[in-house]
Amino acid sequence: MTPVSRFRYFSPRLAAEILKRDNYTCIYCGKPATVVDHVVSWELGGKTTKSNGVSCCKSCNKLKESDSGSNYLVKGMTYIAGISGKKKGKR
Repeated sequence: MTPVSRFRYFSPRLAAEILKRDNYTCIYCGKPATVVDHVVSWELGGKTTKSNGVSCCKSCNKLKESDSGSNYLVKGMTYIAGISGKKKGKR
């Protein structure tokens, strides 16, 4: 079986889970999200997983491509770390 990380795009089911988790809100700007984005880009070895995916609007997704991702990467990683911390704190 091929590992999930080899796939470039999020499956419809996984994308729906991520959008729901993020309340259909772009984590970068707060506008309604319509796509799912890799925090660490797929081209740089980022996996296509729930823990590397965030909800994003199309504008921020385009801007992230032209920004080399540095500003977006920091915000995305901070967001994911916050989600992980909340889950660990509940146990």
